[in-house]
Amino acid sequence: MFNVFKLAAASIVLAVSGGFLLSMFASQQDDGEQLPAAATSSPTAETASPVAETPSASPDAGTPSAEPASAEPVLAMGAGTGETVGGFTQVGRLSTKSAPRSGEFMDLSVVGDRLVVRDAANDIATILYSTDGMAWSAATLPGKDPEVEDLAMTESGLLGAGSVEVDGEREARLWASSDGVEWSSVSAPPVKRIHQIVSSDDGSTIVRAGNQAWLSEDDGEWAKWNRVVNSSILDGPGGILVWQGGGQDLTVPTVVLHWDTPQSPLTEVTLPEALQWDIAGQQAPGMGIDVFALDDQWVMIGSENKAPDTIDVSFDGVEWETVPRPPEMVQGTVRWVSQVGDQVQAFGMLARDDGTPGAMWTWTMGDEVPEPEVLSGSDSWIDSPVAWQGGYVATGYERRKNQFLTIWRTEADAAD
Repeated sequence: MFNVFKLAAASIVLAVSGGFLLSMFASQQDDGEQLPAAATSSPTAETASPVAETPSASPDAGTPSAEPASAEPVLAMGAGTGETVGGFTQVGRLSTKSAPRSGEFMDLSVVGDRLVVRDAANDIATILYSTDGMAWSAATLPGKDPEVEDLAMTESGLLGAGSVEVDGEREARLWASSDGVEWSSVSAPPVKRIHQIVSSDDGSTIVRAGNQAWLSEDDGEWAKWNRVVNSSILDGPGGILVWQGGGQDLTVPTVVLHWDTPQSPLTEVTLPEALQWDIAGQQAPGMGIDVFALDDQWVMIGSENKAPDTIDVSFDGVEWETVPRPPEMVQGTVRWVSQVGDQVQAFGMLARDDGTPGAMWTWTMGDEVPEPEVLSGSDSWIDSPVAWQGGYVATGYERRKNQFLTIWRTEADAAD
């Protein structure tokens, strides 16, 4: 089952001319970020996670951080505004003037009773943790000048991805942690930076470095998996989807590929009729899709000019059906769709002439969706929530004259 902690989605506009996604996966060229003398041997047949107990022999490998759980907080939230939307109440708020080096909280995860986030500022992120969502301490990662570009929950614990400085150059790193506090370097592909982590249900892990995806089935052996040029990749119910939208290049269709496991043959998915378009006739300029993974199903949102009244769902990533689409939900502006208890929630921007206020939709998949609840500030948003302490918690951001980090929580029985 897909881990609800890691919900990622994208609407892709092609930047290259000609070619199809299927042919891109036949190419195994380097992406220009690979380090010299890189090993490209195939991984073994074992299916353990690459979060290994025996890390690689990189300069900082095997040296866990020593940040104590009682470390002094580096960020302390004040009281929130009390605003409520979609069952969430803003309980915490912090001006970025008080924390000038802090950016948006991203990739919120839960380990035991601890919250862990990637605090992204100026494209250089650090990892913070908290036991109450209000006071946040900084974890220490091995290596010089670590830059964290993704944080994900895997079957073996938390995994962070990014790079460190080695002899004046960037070198890719993966960091593993069982508690969000102490981190150790583990084996990583021989590239300069890692940008994305995809944890598969079969215990293997895929990471993306630029346009090249790498696969590990064991304790640290990495092999090139596939090219993912101008594409997005996501694990969910029944396997892995890789997709791209037609965008502005009308010679390239919207294509979705599916794998039961990373090792299985791929299937080119036949999209719902509402999301298909005629390449030769060029009937649908600007075609695109957003794809999200819930606990037990996929959600695909097509471009507004092609499917204004529907979204499509799938339980396996291959067969799709159309369901009612939330009012004013516009493809390309949906930040996330997530399972919250027995309901589905989505967050995005409204299709209104009076600005683009943020809004929350809450519904049961397949039913008619009520009007969205709108946030008070047009430049406010809430990131994807996670289950925590019997309810749900989410981070947020307000971009106004003064910018704020925010924390949102539901009642403790919301996860029942």
